[in-house]
Amino acid sequence: QTVKVVDTRLAPPGLEQVSQRWPDVEIKLGAFDVDDFIHCREILISPGVPLAMPAVQQAIAQGVPCYGDVELFVREAKAPIFAVTGSNGKSTTVTLLTELLREQGLHVELGGNIGVPVLDLLKKPVPDYYVLELSSFQLETTSSLKAHAAVVLNVSADHMDRYASLEDYRNSKTKIFADANWAIVNVDDTAIAEASQQSKQRVTYSLHSKAVDVGLAQIKQQTWIKLKNELIIDVSELKIPGRHNVENVLAVLALASTAGLTKAAMIATLRRFTGLDHRTQWVLEQDQIRWYNDSKGTNIGATVAAIDGLGCPVVLIAGGQGKGADFNELSPSVCRHARAVVLIGEDAPLIEQALGGCVPVAHAQSMDEAVLKARGYAQAGDAVLLSPACASFDMFKNFVDRGDTFVESVKRLIEQ
Repeated sequence: QTVKVVDTRLAPPGLEQVSQRWPDVEIKLGAFDVDDFIHCREILISPGVPLAMPAVQQAIAQGVPCYGDVELFVREAKAPIFAVTGSNGKSTTVTLLTELLREQGLHVELGGNIGVPVLDLLKKPVPDYYVLELSSFQLETTSSLKAHAAVVLNVSADHMDRYASLEDYRNSKTKIFADANWAIVNVDDTAIAEASQQSKQRVTYSLHSKAVDVGLAQIKQQTWIKLKNELIIDVSELKIPGRHNVENVLAVLALASTAGLTKAAMIATLRRFTGLDHRTQWVLEQDQIRWYNDSKGTNIGATVAAIDGLGCPVVLIAGGQGKGADFNELSPSVCRHARAVVLIGEDAPLIEQALGGCVPVAHAQSMDEAVLKARGYAQAGDAVLLSPACASFDMFKNFVDRGDTFVESVKRLIEQ
């Protein structure tokens, strides 16, 4: 059997290692040659290579099978699979689901579009369940998934440089329902709900509808999450903020319900889970002030979502390298929700100018100073939010370094 490797890049990463390990494998670099594809027995394609490329399309038209690493994985996997896709919230959902299953004492392996590549999971002992985060790119080339339970969290305009339309993009994601034993359905999205109609079994969830398996209930002016009419947890006890994260929790509980998990395991995990590092991550609470690390908020859209999602007055720490962004787009959310803003980094003057004096603004030369000034503005019931809306490279190695520095500064301040 002959293997040939082709790559449009002239100097792809890992080239030297591949050549050394498999010296007999032919490697062709540069523009794709259709002859390299149409004469193959099968094509194993990277998710980063669009199926729409002419050379690939010609091979598919001539009947050459084309699939990706996820297809290889599911053909060999010996344990049931929880499969999660969506435009937003995938990583939070699969991480929380994994923790919940492990709380129940189950052996769970997490991978796919997060953490461990799927084929590396096959090197490990067979678990009770696999939990996979899957992108639309990965699903395009997967036909044998047959998940134990599958969910499409949401679909919004994304990757429109790769898809002909939003419907085309949505269709690539709803493939996840094909042959799934359970379809987990967000009934608030009518297009997703319609795509799941042919599924064998369905578990429904919703932020708004009452006629669902997993939803919300108002009990004495408190909002509770309920699973099949049993109250699970008061939303105020969750440490992951924002309405979008409540929706993610509903999806997780719907998924978990197909594995027969106990209420105790659900409650313990939900109370403990603080979210993913640097993504509106709960740090601590003192004097009724919550501190959140959203250092991954490197653009205005991410920061606006974080501010709007907290649902309380915010003291915002922002600034850095704006990458030419129009900070006027940040102004409405800040003016509506912020008590004050503390600015750091080289584009702090541009942000202050865009805010137009709608809230008090202070400047800081270090993260320690920013945290101290933010604490001076914050009042009981407020959140202090690091969500810079900027890149970090003027002051930090990367967004991780920036977030870690913030967390350390907050803990030092609180411990004083």
